[in-house]
Amino acid sequence: MKKLILLCSFIFVWYGSLNVSANSGQEELEEAEVITLNGSKSVKVESERIDYEDDAADFYQLDVTNAGKVTIKLDEMPVDDFSDVDISIIDKNETVHADFVSLDPESNTNSIHAYLKKGTYFMRLNFGDIYPGDKYELTLSLDNDGLYEGEVNNSKSTANLIELNNIYQASLMADDLASEFVEYDDESFDRDFYRFEITKDGRVQLDSATMPDNQLEFSLWNTSGKNIWSGIRTKGANDGKMSAQFVEYLKKGTYILCIQHENVELDYEVPYRFKITHSPVAYSEINGANYSFGKGYEGTLLEENTNTDQDTYTLTTKEKLYITTKVKLKSTDSTKVSVKINGSSSGKVTVSNKWTEISKAYVVAAKDAYKIQLSKEIGYLNPVISYNVSSIAHPYWGKFYYAPTMLGKMKTKLTKTQFYCEKGGKIIKSGTPVNKNKEYKVIKKGKTFFTLSDNRLVKVKDVTFTAVPNEVKKKYQLLNQMK
Repeated sequence: MKKLILLCSFIFVWYGSLNVSANSGQEELEEAEVITLNGSKSVKVESERIDYEDDAADFYQLDVTNAGKVTIKLDEMPVDDFSDVDISIIDKNETVHADFVSLDPESNTNSIHAYLKKGTYFMRLNFGDIYPGDKYELTLSLDNDGLYEGEVNNSKSTANLIELNNIYQASLMADDLASEFVEYDDESFDRDFYRFEITKDGRVQLDSATMPDNQLEFSLWNTSGKNIWSGIRTKGANDGKMSAQFVEYLKKGTYILCIQHENVELDYEVPYRFKITHSPVAYSEINGANYSFGKGYEGTLLEENTNTDQDTYTLTTKEKLYITTKVKLKSTDSTKVSVKINGSSSGKVTVSNKWTEISKAYVVAAKDAYKIQLSKEIGYLNPVISYNVSSIAHPYWGKFYYAPTMLGKMKTKLTKTQFYCEKGGKIIKSGTPVNKNKEYKVIKKGKTFFTLSDNRLVKVKDVTFTAVPNEVKKKYQLLNQMK
């Protein structure tokens, strides 16, 4: 069902040598001459029309030994003008997989192709302007790397099963065969459906390429019918190279992907390639409701036209904590993202193809919900945004929160204990404490001086030092799931 009018050179490669054999077309499908297409050699078909009444059509049985691209090329047909000769590839139910009804005698591209699964098909030749006794010649070939789309797959129920990490080649058909397509919103056009399975929760990425200036649309469902997203649009790569179109985080299960063209009134064929890859992950957008400290969460904000794509991570604390959060963002093109952490917004952050980092710290009371929200503004053809979110929880030890840089705390022994600082390579005086009961956080210990959290120095002999208890250190590791 795929009329070949335009062809993307990065998709198709021809193999094999010519094997010529003479055949006579049979008038009944059940009696059709058998042609085996195994990809090693092309097959030449030579025959002639016998008469008008008894030779309405010729049938040839095509035994396709492996999934692949079957091409029928018209080598010779005695026509002087455009003809209504109809050459089709059909199956036993006479479903049309490829067809053309008009020949251009001045063209070298009178050919059709179909992406077929392994099985039995038929070539049907209906004659109009061909006279009895006129001969015709056709060449049939199979390109069988086994990774082609098999038509007809225009609905979820007929979705082709594909494997992860393989590159598949296919094309969207011109709409002059709309009667063969499944109706959708009162329109009939080609949509290709694929079914794939992932065995572990993980990161799923789709890479694709199509003809320059063509726009594909992708939709995804699970087998329960839940729509994960729909109408995600991507443009073709001008250099013909595949590029990542989106990333999604999915729980293990079976999913159905739909690929279609943004233009339902498509008057030319659009070849494309695609690949789905999967990487198991323990922490990601798929379990954002179970957000925990100490882990990096990856996700994507997808292009939406009518709704803002927002990802939310929430955690309810059991005790008072000091929480530091880091958000990293990167986009395939310049766009804006809103980041809100615990109710405080960073505004619209400009994101490009290099990582942009936002860091914030908050004190959160016990039983309060800690929430991180990332949202992408509504727009047209906005790029996909990748992000990484991580938060670290710091337990309190007295009035200080603990961080790995903290060694302990100290009190002055005397009210006139002197503070110092380093300036120009020299140690100079830098004030005295208000009273001897005030505590200071120590982050470094030397032979002569302690270094405090504000980088001031105090002599070891002038203070009472208390190291961070092991139970506080262990609580930090437990909160952040560290071994």
